[in-house]
Amino acid sequence: MRIFSIASISLSMLVGVKAGTLEDNGYNLQKIGDHITITTRYYDKGSQPVNEFIIDKAKMAITIVRAFNYFERSHDTHMSLDEILTEVCSEYDLERDFIKSMVINDYKTSHQISTLNFYHERHSIPDKKYATGTITPSMAEEWTRFTDF
Repeated sequence: MRIFSIASISLSMLVGVKAGTLEDNGYNLQKIGDHITITTRYYDKGSQPVNEFIIDKAKMAITIVRAFNYFERSHDTHMSLDEILTEVCSEYDLERDFIKSMVINDYKTSHQISTLNFYHERHSIPDKKYATGTITPSMAEEWTRFTDF
């Protein structure tokens, strides 16, 4: 019986680790099916999400619906989009580096333009109001560009 209770405590500690990293850094994760929203008190738009993602686990694909990390007020525990995506992937038992494709479907802002221009050129994505396109994040050169968001 004692072994079971120790195992239960250890398991409950491990289960909390996934969202715990986000929470420890001031973010709240809400997961409804394949849709994830991230909120934080450091974002001045009230309860609106700072990030929104749609995960297609079967296709190993992520759609970025909203990536407004750069609008957060400055704080010591700020997480980049790359770090947040790593935690989101872990919620679905996915390895970030094994994601096959990522769709960016977000309004362009001045903070995104230089990064997204790289994708527009590399993947022949038309330049429109929305920054929409599919990239391959397992390519190191592409994936590291998300650390600036």
